[in-house]
Amino acid sequence: MKPYSLVALACAAIAPLSLSAKNDEYGREVVNEIKVTVHSDVKELAQGYAQAYGQLSRWVNVTIDREGQRQVLSGVRSIRAVEGVLLIEVGKGALYAVNPRDIVMITDDTATGTAK
Repeated sequence: MKPYSLVALACAAIAPLSLSAKNDEYGREVVNEIKVTVHSDVKELAQGYAQAYGQLSRWVNVTIDREGQRQVLSGVRSIRAVEGVLLIEVGKGALYAVNPRDIVMITDDTATGTAK
């Protein structure tokens, strides 16, 4: 076999490997990719609050505590869980995206729900 045919054969054998290799942002070859899934209790908490809302009467107040500042959302029309966020719609048509960890209370007791 002639030397140039050996070189051509070697290039043909190596070419698919170099074409399929992945490189990171610095040009280094990435050999294996690892997917990591992080589970969070926030999603489950949001779903739990949304389910609890369905069990209450139609006049619902939600008390939220954000960095020590309490806010009461009155006249809540709906609560939906979207991943780890609660979407709370109030009677005025305003929509709030709330971290479920900020919820202090969801109640249909107007006297308790409006206490600050």
